[in-house]
Amino acid sequence: ATSFTLSKALNRYSKEVTVLKKGSSEENYKIGKLSLYDIAKVGFYTCSPDDVAAFLATLKKEGMSDNGRRKYALIISHCYNIAVKRWRLHVANPVASIELPSNGPARTRRLEDGEEKRFYAELAKARNKYALPITKFAVETAMRRGELLALKWENVSYHEDKTGTAALYDTKNGENRVVPLSTSAVAILKGMTRP
Repeated sequence: ATSFTLSKALNRYSKEVTVLKKGSSEENYKIGKLSLYDIAKVGFYTCSPDDVAAFLATLKKEGMSDNGRRKYALIISHCYNIAVKRWRLHVANPVASIELPSNGPARTRRLEDGEEKRFYAELAKARNKYALPITKFAVETAMRRGELLALKWENVSYHEDKTGTAALYDTKNGENRVVPLSTSAVAILKGMTRP
Protein backbone atom coordinates (compact mmCIF):
# COMPACT_ATOMS: atom_id res chain seq x y z
CA ALA A 1 0.00 0.00 0.00
CA THR A 2 2.83 2.42 0.77
CA SER A 3 4.37 1.93 -2.67
CA PHE A 4 1.08 2.69 -4.44
CA THR A 5 1.57 6.40 -5.06
CA LEU A 6 -0.79 8.95 -6.51
CA SER A 7 1.32 8.82 -9.68
CA LYS A 8 0.72 5.07 -10.04
CA ALA A 9 -3.00 5.51 -9.42
CA LEU A 10 -3.18 8.27 -12.03
CA ASN A 11 -1.27 6.09 -14.48
CA ARG A 12 -3.89 3.35 -14.07
CA TYR A 13 -6.66 5.96 -14.26
CA SER A 14 -5.19 7.24 -17.52
CA LYS A 15 -5.15 3.77 -19.09
CA GLU A 16 -8.63 2.77 -17.93
CA VAL A 17 -10.64 5.99 -17.74
CA THR A 18 -8.98 8.88 -19.55
CA VAL A 19 -8.49 6.85 -22.72
CA LEU A 20 -12.29 6.64 -23.09
CA LYS A 21 -12.84 10.42 -22.87
CA LYS A 22 -13.16 12.75 -25.83
CA GLY A 23 -10.61 15.11 -24.27
CA SER A 24 -8.16 12.30 -23.50
CA SER A 25 -5.08 13.99 -24.99
CA GLU A 26 -5.60 17.13 -22.90
CA GLU A 27 -6.23 15.14 -19.73
CA ASN A 28 -3.22 12.88 -20.37
CA TYR A 29 -1.09 16.01 -20.73
CA LYS A 30 -2.34 17.24 -17.34
CA ILE A 31 -1.69 13.84 -15.74
CA GLY A 32 1.84 13.84 -17.16
CA LYS A 33 2.46 17.33 -15.81
CA LEU A 34 0.97 16.41 -12.44
CA SER A 35 3.39 13.49 -12.16
CA LEU A 36 6.30 15.98 -12.10
CA TYR A 37 5.17 17.50 -8.80
CA ASP A 38 5.85 16.28 -5.25
CA ILE A 39 2.22 15.25 -4.77
CA ALA A 40 2.72 12.46 -7.32
CA LYS A 41 5.15 10.73 -4.93
CA VAL A 42 2.68 10.80 -2.04
CA GLY A 43 1.06 7.48 -1.17
CA PHE A 44 -2.42 7.12 -2.64
CA TYR A 45 -3.80 5.96 0.72
CA THR A 46 -2.03 8.67 2.71
CA CYS A 47 -2.64 11.67 0.44
CA SER A 48 -4.32 14.33 2.56
CA PRO A 49 -6.34 17.47 1.88
CA ASP A 50 -3.24 19.42 2.96
CA ASP A 51 -1.19 17.68 0.25
CA VAL A 52 -3.72 18.66 -2.39
CA ALA A 53 -3.96 22.22 -1.04
CA ALA A 54 -0.16 22.54 -1.13
CA PHE A 55 -0.09 21.28 -4.72
CA LEU A 56 -2.75 23.80 -5.76
CA ALA A 57 -0.82 26.56 -3.94
CA THR A 58 2.30 25.63 -5.93
CA LEU A 59 0.34 25.89 -9.18
CA LYS A 60 -0.96 29.29 -8.09
CA LYS A 61 2.59 30.52 -7.41
CA GLU A 62 3.50 29.40 -10.93
CA GLY A 63 0.76 31.69 -12.25
CA MET A 64 -1.91 29.13 -13.11
CA SER A 65 -5.48 30.44 -13.21
CA ASP A 66 -8.15 29.38 -10.74
CA ASN A 67 -9.93 27.42 -13.46
CA GLY A 68 -6.70 25.62 -14.43
CA ARG A 69 -6.01 24.62 -10.83
CA ARG A 70 -9.62 23.50 -10.45
CA LYS A 71 -9.18 21.12 -13.42
CA TYR A 72 -6.13 19.49 -11.82
CA ALA A 73 -8.02 19.06 -8.54
CA LEU A 74 -10.97 17.49 -10.37
CA ILE A 75 -8.69 14.95 -12.08
CA ILE A 76 -7.33 13.88 -8.69
CA SER A 77 -10.84 13.78 -7.23
CA HIS A 78 -12.23 11.67 -10.07
CA CYS A 79 -9.29 9.28 -9.75
CA TYR A 80 -10.23 8.72 -6.09
CA ASN A 81 -13.90 8.27 -6.96
CA ILE A 82 -12.97 5.65 -9.56
CA ALA A 83 -10.69 3.94 -7.03
CA VAL A 84 -13.60 3.59 -4.62
CA LYS A 85 -16.38 2.71 -7.05
CA ARG A 86 -14.57 0.68 -9.70
CA TRP A 87 -11.34 -0.57 -8.17
CA ARG A 88 -13.00 -1.24 -4.79
CA LEU A 89 -10.20 0.43 -2.80
CA HIS A 90 -10.96 1.61 0.71
CA VAL A 91 -9.65 5.14 0.44
CA ALA A 92 -10.93 8.64 1.24
CA ASN A 93 -10.99 11.36 -1.42
CA PRO A 94 -8.73 14.17 -0.13
CA VAL A 95 -10.17 16.68 -2.60
CA ALA A 96 -13.63 16.33 -1.05
CA SER A 97 -12.39 18.13 2.08
CA ILE A 98 -10.97 21.25 0.42
CA GLU A 99 -12.53 24.27 -1.18
CA LEU A 100 -11.91 24.14 -4.91
CA PRO A 101 -10.74 27.21 -6.82
CA SER A 102 -13.51 29.01 -8.66
CA ASN A 103 -14.54 28.24 -12.20
CA GLY A 104 -13.43 31.74 -13.12
CA PRO A 105 -15.54 34.65 -14.28
CA ALA A 106 -17.90 34.18 -17.20
CA ARG A 107 -16.60 35.43 -20.52
CA THR A 108 -18.06 38.79 -21.47
CA ARG A 109 -15.76 39.82 -24.32
CA ARG A 110 -17.53 40.79 -27.52
CA LEU A 111 -16.16 42.08 -30.79
CA GLU A 112 -15.91 45.85 -30.94
CA ASP A 113 -16.68 48.02 -33.95
CA GLY A 114 -14.55 47.05 -36.93
CA GLU A 115 -12.93 44.01 -35.28
CA GLU A 116 -15.00 41.43 -37.15
CA LYS A 117 -14.17 43.01 -40.51
CA ARG A 118 -10.42 43.13 -39.71
CA PHE A 119 -10.51 39.58 -38.35
CA TYR A 120 -12.14 38.24 -41.52
CA ALA A 121 -9.72 40.24 -43.69
CA GLU A 122 -6.76 38.53 -41.98
CA LEU A 123 -8.38 35.10 -42.30
CA ALA A 124 -8.84 35.71 -46.03
CA LYS A 125 -5.03 35.92 -46.31
CA ALA A 126 -4.51 32.50 -44.70
CA ARG A 127 -2.89 29.71 -46.71
CA ASN A 128 -5.76 27.41 -45.83
CA LYS A 129 -8.65 28.44 -48.08
CA TYR A 130 -11.16 26.98 -45.60
CA ALA A 131 -10.04 29.17 -42.66
CA LEU A 132 -12.39 32.03 -43.50
CA PRO A 133 -15.53 30.09 -44.45
CA ILE A 134 -15.22 27.68 -41.52
CA THR A 135 -14.79 30.58 -39.09
CA LYS A 136 -17.83 32.38 -40.54
CA PHE A 137 -19.80 29.14 -40.37
CA ALA A 138 -18.76 28.67 -36.74
CA VAL A 139 -19.99 32.16 -35.89
CA GLU A 140 -23.30 31.52 -37.68
CA THR A 141 -23.99 28.16 -36.05
CA ALA A 142 -22.16 28.34 -32.66
CA MET A 143 -20.90 24.80 -33.33
CA ARG A 144 -17.83 23.56 -31.47
CA ARG A 145 -14.55 23.01 -33.30
CA GLY A 146 -14.85 19.22 -33.09
CA GLU A 147 -18.41 19.36 -34.41
CA LEU A 148 -17.35 21.55 -37.34
CA LEU A 149 -14.49 19.28 -38.29
CA ALA A 150 -16.61 16.12 -37.99
CA LEU A 151 -19.49 17.49 -40.09
CA LYS A 152 -20.06 15.57 -43.34
CA TRP A 153 -21.83 16.79 -46.46
CA GLU A 154 -24.36 13.95 -46.27
CA ASN A 155 -25.47 15.26 -42.87
CA VAL A 156 -26.33 18.72 -44.21
CA SER A 157 -29.61 19.52 -45.94
CA TYR A 158 -30.91 22.73 -47.56
CA HIS A 159 -34.50 23.85 -47.90
CA GLU A 160 -36.20 25.85 -50.63
CA ASP A 161 -36.33 28.91 -48.38
CA LYS A 162 -32.49 28.81 -48.32
CA THR A 163 -32.29 27.63 -44.72
CA GLY A 164 -31.25 24.15 -43.66
CA THR A 165 -30.10 21.80 -40.97
CA ALA A 166 -26.90 20.01 -39.99
CA ALA A 167 -27.10 16.71 -38.13
CA LEU A 168 -24.35 16.24 -35.56
CA TYR A 169 -23.54 12.78 -34.25
CA ASP A 170 -21.61 11.81 -31.11
CA THR A 171 -21.18 15.37 -29.85
CA LYS A 172 -19.13 16.40 -26.81
CA ASN A 173 -21.85 15.31 -24.39
CA GLY A 174 -22.37 12.05 -26.32
CA GLU A 175 -25.73 12.95 -27.82
CA ASN A 176 -26.88 13.54 -31.37
CA ARG A 177 -28.44 16.89 -32.27
CA VAL A 178 -29.67 18.87 -35.23
CA VAL A 179 -28.43 22.44 -35.74
CA PRO A 180 -30.63 24.84 -37.72
CA LEU A 181 -28.75 26.67 -40.48
CA SER A 182 -29.48 30.29 -41.30
CA THR A 183 -29.52 31.58 -44.87
CA SER A 184 -26.00 32.96 -44.25
CA ALA A 185 -24.74 29.56 -43.04
CA VAL A 186 -26.25 27.84 -46.09
CA ALA A 187 -24.66 30.44 -48.38
CA ILE A 188 -21.26 29.78 -46.77
CA LEU A 189 -21.60 26.04 -47.34
CA LYS A 190 -22.77 26.49 -50.95
CA GLY A 191 -19.68 28.63 -51.58
CA MET A 192 -17.33 25.85 -50.47
CA THR A 193 -16.09 23.24 -52.91
CA ARG A 194 -16.92 19.68 -52.02
CA PRO A 195 -13.98 17.26 -51.94
